[in-house]
Formats: sequence, structure tokens, C-alpha cells
Amino acid sequence: MVFMYVTIFVLLCFLLCVPLTTPLATSTLTLSQSRTNYINPAIQERYPLAFLPKLTRPASVPKSSPPPSEVVQIPNFLTPEECGRLIGLGEAVALTGQECEEYLNARVNEEISEKGVSLEASELISEHMDDSCAIDINESAGGGYRVRLGEDDIRDALEEKVKFIMGLEDRTEGFYFEEGAWERPTPRRIVIRDQTMVKYSESNGVPPHVDGKDATLLIYLNTVDAKHGGRTVFVEDGLAVAPVQGTALLYKSQTELLHFSEPVKSKEGTKYILQLLIDYEHDYKKGDTVTDFRKGTSYVC
Repeated sequence: MVFMYVTIFVLLCFLLCVPLTTPLATSTLTLSQSRTNYINPAIQERYPLAFLPKLTRPASVPKSSPPPSEVVQIPNFLTPEECGRLIGLGEAVALTGQECEEYLNARVNEEISEKGVSLEASELISEHMDDSCAIDINESAGGGYRVRLGEDDIRDALEEKVKFIMGLEDRTEGFYFEEGAWERPTPRRIVIRDQTMVKYSESNGVPPHVDGKDATLLIYLNTVDAKHGGRTVFVEDGLAVAPVQGTALLYKSQTELLHFSEPVKSKEGTKYILQLLIDYEHDYKKGDTVTDFRKGTSYVC
């Protein structure tokens, strides 16, 4: 019995403390293997390196818990030139002093404690990690410098790519930018709730949270060596991804896939990411009338 507990402890420390620069394992991305409704089964035709990282849950997670949503990792989703352009756009906004002080995800995580970690996350971490592996994130460390990029810039850079990877080419109206929950997706529209570029400097990171949206697209705009931190860590699911320029992660984190941004450990580790929070699911059925109150128009599904 003692041996079993020691084995579990060592395994958990390995999963959550050893720097992981690549997923624990990969699988071929096929329609039969993907359980999601937001991954285009033809994605590898355009992005042949795309894959599903293997998610490995600690033994202490109850067996009755629902399985985690899948994460699709897409290397070379953006070119170095595209990444550089987006960084330039973000830096230009930053020069005007228009910092986006709202962190939309925080609305889903209102129970943030004085340590900067939600009660749920704090309990989870205390179960899975000892003091030597503690997450060094607090409110004073900062969550990065956030700027909201222009809607036209996001459309030009990402709309067609997102429609393809999510299999939503039939959304002819494309991106519709609205933070308010009163605007919902339609058979022709994808709603973007937030489009922020974040610059993480030394000590910056984000506490464990969920995103509360139908899908999240996270794009690394530069490469950060693993020794400098900055990984995206899915704390319940044994996955830590180091930033590689142009790589994107697409995943669903409404109430599942608890994750955090590991603090940047040095000045050399400055990290840039672009994040889209996406709502795309709708309840319209064939024959329903869809009304656009802004435009004063309607159509029948």
C-alpha cells in the first residue's frame, strides 16, 4: 500500500513539475478518434502536423468526473511573418496607452482568492503538488500587458483560418465581435467575445481558471525556451505546452480543462500570445427565423 502511494506521488510530481516542452504522447487526428464537434476532420489536409496531445489525469481525480475536452495542437498555424505583424499591431496599440484592463475570463472565476488562485484551484493544487512544486502566481505578479486588437485586423488574419479548422465554413457572416451575452451565435455567425494580445514579462502569469466559452484559440506569437517558463499548463490533465512561434491550441474550457499560464522566469523569456474566446454553438433549427436587430434584417434557416 505504501509503495502504491509513493508511486502515485512520484508520477504526479513528474506530470506537473518536470518541464514538458512536448505533449506526453500524440495520436493521429481522425474523425473517428476526435470526440469534439469543433475540430474539422480535414484539418490535417492543410496543417499536416496538427495532432491531439494525450491528456493524462492524476489518479486523485474522481473516476466519475466527465472526460476532459480535447486539445488540438496546430504547429505552423501562423507564419513568422504573420506573428510578427500581430505583435506589431499589439505594440502599436500599447503605445497609445489603451491597455485592456478587463480580463474576460475572470468573470467566470469570481472566487479568486487573495493568493490570486481560485478556491477550487487552490484545493486541487494542494492535492497534487508539494511545496517544491508550488505555483508562484499572485496578484502582484501581474497577468501581462493586454491589448485588444482591431476587429478588421483579426478578420484579415484569422477569420478564414478559424472557419476552416473548426469546420464552420458555412458561417457566411464570419466573425461578429460582441462581449455581451445578449448576442448569440447563429447559423451564419461566429461570435468573438474577446480578442486580446498579451505580452508577458518577467514574473507575469495567470492563475488557474476556465474560459467559459464554446472554444478558445490560443496562438503563440514567439518562441520561449522552456527554461524561461511561460508554458500553458492544463493542471488536471497532465499537459504542459511551451510557446513555439506560430503554434496554436484550440480547446473547449467552459467548466473543464482548468489551466494556467506559468510565470515567465526571466527578462529573456518575454512571451506574446493572441487569444480568441469564441462562441459558435446555437439552438436554431431548420425553419426558424433569425433576426439581426442591429441591421434590422432577418432570414429563415
